[in-house]
Formats: sequence, structure tokens, C-alpha cells
Amino acid sequence: MYYDDHVPPHFHAKYGEHRTQINIETLEILEGELPRRALSLITEWAVMHRNELRQNWKNARDGMPLQDIAPLEWSGGMNEFNSGCKSLLPVSE
Repeated sequence: MYYDDHVPPHFHAKYGEHRTQINIETLEILEGELPRRALSLITEWAVMHRNELRQNWKNARDGMPLQDIAPLEWSGGMNEFNSGCKSLLPVSE
């Protein structure tokens, strides 16, 4: 998430060279694309952490620090899968 990011509330995700922005409420892709399996994992993560994503969006809009959100625990060989906020690997820079 970025402090000066545009609405609607969303988070950024990346997988390898793929990048996307995903709406927090609907989990629809706003921009970009991801492979189907990566999108499925990111969607699973976002469902589990939707309230934290909402709070971080509010914090970013209010100029407050963002809170870390735990990454998705998965050991299926997707070493470049990024799913988190702030400094975690979806992506916020």
C-alpha cells in the first residue's frame, strides 16, 4: 500500500514479473494480471486478512504507520510469491 494511493481501497501484489492491484472489498483485479494459481493464493490470503488490509488502508489515508500482515504460509515452490503489506512479501513498497 502507498500513502498517496488512489481509491478504491486496494493492495498491490506481485509474482515474478507479474504485478497487480486488487480491490480489498471485492478482491477483483483493478490493474495488471497474475497467473491463475498465484491469484488463487493471494485471494486466499486476502480473505484471511481483509480486516487488517482495511485497517492499513485507513492508516495509509490518515498518514499513520502501516502494520505488518503475516504472509501466506505455503511451501509449494512459489518462492517469488508475495502476499503481505508494508515490508512483507502482496506488495507494498
